[in-house]
Amino acid sequence: VALKCVPRRPVVDCARRITPPTLTNYLSFTDWIMPFEEEPLSALPTTQPVDVASSPAGPSEVVAAEASPPEVSQWSYRGKLLLAPMVRINTLPFRLLAAECGADIVYSEELVDRSVLQCVRTENTKLRTIDYRHPDGKLIFSTVPHERLAFQLGTACAANALRASQLVAADVCAIDINMGCPVKFSTQGGMGSALLTQPEKVHDILSTLVRNLGGLPVTCKIRLLETAEQTLQLARIIQSTGVSALAVHARRVPDRPRYWAQYDAFKVLKEDLGGEMPIVLNGDVFLPQDIPRALEATGADSLMLARGAMWNPSIFDRSRSKLQPPPKMLERYIELAMQTENNFANTKYVAAQMMSNHGRALSYQALTRAKDYASLQAAASAALTDPHFERATPHVPVLEPAPDLPHAMQLPINAWRPVPPHWRAVQARAKRPLAADAAVPHNAGSQRLCVEAHRPSAY
Repeated sequence: VALKCVPRRPVVDCARRITPPTLTNYLSFTDWIMPFEEEPLSALPTTQPVDVASSPAGPSEVVAAEASPPEVSQWSYRGKLLLAPMVRINTLPFRLLAAECGADIVYSEELVDRSVLQCVRTENTKLRTIDYRHPDGKLIFSTVPHERLAFQLGTACAANALRASQLVAADVCAIDINMGCPVKFSTQGGMGSALLTQPEKVHDILSTLVRNLGGLPVTCKIRLLETAEQTLQLARIIQSTGVSALAVHARRVPDRPRYWAQYDAFKVLKEDLGGEMPIVLNGDVFLPQDIPRALEATGADSLMLARGAMWNPSIFDRSRSKLQPPPKMLERYIELAMQTENNFANTKYVAAQMMSNHGRALSYQALTRAKDYASLQAAASAALTDPHFERATPHVPVLEPAPDLPHAMQLPINAWRPVPPHWRAVQARAKRPLAADAAVPHNAGSQRLCVEAHRPSAY
C-alpha cells in the first residue's frame, strides 16, 4: 500500500554505456575515459588481468578497459570472482584495482538509501567520472563508465530502496541489498542482518525492486542463520522474488572473523536449493589455491572475496598461481587514488589495511606517518625495496572453529584447515551438579569436544 505513493519513474536502460577506446598498450586513467556518448553494449569478453609487476613506471592502465560491461541478459553470477562489499575499502580506486587484477564483478561499499536519496548526480568533466554528491558538495559515491559494478544498498524500506535504485540505475550493472552486516549502525536502523529475521520485509524489498527496475539484476547478501532449516527457509523466500543471485557469507551473525566459515552449512544450503538461482560463497578464500578448493568443496556457483582481496587484489588474477608482492599492489593503488583524486584520508586508510599484516616493516611505519600523497608515495616506493617483503610469505590467518560447533573439527570438508597452536581441545564438564528436581537437558552429563583459547601473554 505504501508503494502507491511512489511515482512511477522510467528507469534508464542500464545497458546504455559508452564504448571504450581500443586498448593498444597501457593507458592512463584520463586516456581511458572517453567523452560521454551512448551506445549499446557488445557481448561479454573474457576479462584479461593486468600484470602490475611488468607495468611501466608512471600511470598505466585502469580497469580492464577492453571489456565492455555486459548487457542485462548477459550478466551472470556463475563461474565468477567477485570483490565483496567492504565499508571504506570499496571506493573507486580500490574497485578499479580489483577489476584491473581480474575481478569479474566489483561491489560498492554499502550506501544507505536515505543518504543516496539526498545525492545529486553530476558528471565530472575533468576526471570523466560520474559522481553522486550531497547538496553540500560531499562526495558519497563515484564510478566510471564501463565499471562492472554492483551497487550495494543498505535499506529497511521497499519504497526508499526503489527510489534510491532508480537514481543510480543508469550508472551501475546490478543492485545488491545488504542483509548480512551485523554492525550496530546497520541493525539499529533495521538494515543489514536485522532483515534476516524479517522474511516478509525481505520479500517486499526484493520483489519491489525486481518488478520495477526494468530488468536490472537484483541480488542480496545474507549470513547463515542459527539452523540450516532457518537459512533454507529464508533462501527460498529470496528465491521466490526472482533475484538474479544470492550471496551467502558462511558465518552466522555472532560469529567473529577469526572463526571458520561454515562450508558444510553452505554446501547443504546449495544442495537443497538446487541450481536454478546462482549461490555465491563468501568466506575464507585467501590464496589462489583456495579458489578451486572452495568451489569443489561447496559447489558454489561463484566466489566473493573480502579480506583476501583487500590484502592482495592480485588474488583475482587467474593466470597466476602465486600472489604478487604487496608493495606492487600498494604502489598501483596509490597511483589510481591520485588519478581519481580520491580523498587522502580514505586512501591512507585503505593503504594501511592492505599492508596491515606487515606492521613490522619499516615501510609500513612510514606509511602510517604519511601526511600527504607525496609521503604516501615515498612509503610505497620504500616498500618495494624493503627486505621484509623478500622474506615475507603471503598472509593466511589461522582461523579456528566456533566454540559452539565442536563437531566442525571432525568434518571431512574441514580436513585441510589448520588449528592455531595456542588452541587445544578440552573436555567440557558441568560447572555444578543439577538440583534433584531440576529438568535434565538431553545432553546433560555427556562430554563434548570444544575448543578453548589459550592465547600467549603478548595478546
